Amino acid sequence: MTAAILFMSAACIAVQATQGKQGEPPRYGEIIPLTKEQVAEAEQRFIAALQKEWVPRLTKICEVEGIDAMVFTLASPEYFPAWEKRHGVAGMRLLASSTDTFWEQIDGVQVFSVVGERNSEFSATFLDALNSLSPSDIEQIANGEGTLDMFGSKMDAVVERVALDPAMADVLLARGSSTSVAVRFYPHVRYRDPATGKVKTMGIPSQGDSDPFFTPEREGQPLYPYLPLEKPAGHGELDLGEGKVMTLLAFNQEAEKAFGAQYYIDGRLAQTPLFVRGRLDQATFEKVYLKVGAATPPVRKPDREKVRRDQLSELLRQHPELLEGWEGPGSIKAEDALNGRTLVASDLVAADPSLAMRLDAYGIPRDAIVEMEPGLLFIFDPGGSRDVMPPQVTPEGKSYRRTMSNRMQFVVIGS
Repeated sequence: MTAAILFMSAACIAVQATQGKQGEPPRYGEIIPLTKEQVAEAEQRFIAALQKEWVPRLTKICEVEGIDAMVFTLASPEYFPAWEKRHGVAGMRLLASSTDTFWEQIDGVQVFSVVGERNSEFSATFLDALNSLSPSDIEQIANGEGTLDMFGSKMDAVVERVALDPAMADVLLARGSSTSVAVRFYPHVRYRDPATGKVKTMGIPSQGDSDPFFTPEREGQPLYPYLPLEKPAGHGELDLGEGKVMTLLAFNQEAEKAFGAQYYIDGRLAQTPLFVRGRLDQATFEKVYLKVGAATPPVRKPDREKVRRDQLSELLRQHPELLEGWEGPGSIKAEDALNGRTLVASDLVAADPSLAMRLDAYGIPRDAIVEMEPGLLFIFDPGGSRDVMPPQVTPEGKSYRRTMSNRMQFVVIGS
C-alpha cells in the first residue's frame, strides 16, 4: 500500500523546470501539478512494469499450486523466481511473509493484503525460540550443529523471519531440513553522540573469525508436510482471466459491470496495483474487496515485543556455552559485555588496529566513551545461492546470473 501511495504522490506532483517571465530563463525547483495526461501516462508505465515483473511469476506459482483464483496486493516490481514445486498452505504463508503481505483464503480465493500487524521484531522472535530450547539443544546450536526443526512450535515464526524474499522462501520450503543453525556471542559497543543524541552500535567480532560468505548447496527435505489449498466452490460472474495486473479502481469498476452494483472506494488507494486471477461471485468479491480495499486505520501502533539487555544478559549467564569461542581484542573478555564495561574507543584500536576502520565507518570518534553490551549472532545456512535478478546478457551476448548467498545472519542486541 505504501508503494502505491508513494507512486501517486510522485505522479500527481513533480519538480520541474518552469518558464519564468518573458525573457527570463526557466526556474528549476518549483513544484507544479502534472496534467491529467501526464498522470495517466505515469500510471500506465507503473502498471506495465508490474505486469512485466509480477504476472509471469505469480501466474506460474498459481499453475504449480493449482490456484484457480488469487487477488494479490503488489508492493513493488522486485524480482523473484517462481518456484517449480508445489508447497500448498506453507507456501502461501511464506510467500506472504516474504513480500510483507498478509494471506488468507476466502471462499477458495488466495488473498494477499497489506493491512495487518506482525507482533514482534525478528530479534524477539529468535530469542524467544532460543529460550524455548533445552540446555543440550542450546549447546548443539552453540557448536553450529542446530537445525530449524529443533525449535518445535517456534519454528514457524523463525522461518517467517528467515524468509526475507520469495526466493529464500522457496529454498526453505523445498529443502529447509538442510538448514544449519548456529548462534554465537557477538558483543557490541554503544556510543551516544552528544551533539545529536543519536545512538550508534558496533559489533566486535571474535579475533581470528573468518566466516565463509558462501557454502555449497546441500540436499534436504521440505520443512512442512503438504497441505492443499482451498478451491472456489463455483464459477462467479466476475471473470478476471488467467492473471493480470489492475488497479483497485479497475477492480471496483469490473465488479460494478459484473454485478450491477456500486461499491465505495477510498480515493487515496484507487491506484493500488493488484494481481488478479480467476472468477469471483458477488458474495466472495465483497469479502475480498473488504480486505484489499482497506487502509490501515490511523490508530496508535501496538507496542512490539523487543529484546531487553537484561533479558539477553540473563540468558547468557544461564548458558555460558554461548560465550565460549569468542576471543576479544587485548584484555577484553566476554564478561565485560555482560557487566556493561565502559572504555575509550582508542583502547579498542590499541588492542586491535583493524577496529579503527570499523569505528570510522560507524562515525565513532577515538576519544568517545563507549559502553559494551551483549549480543548474539544467529546464522541460518541451507547452502547454495539464489537469483536476485532475471538472467542477464552482456553486450557480447553472454548470459550470466546475479545471485545472493543463502547464508543468512541476524544480529540480536538488547534495547
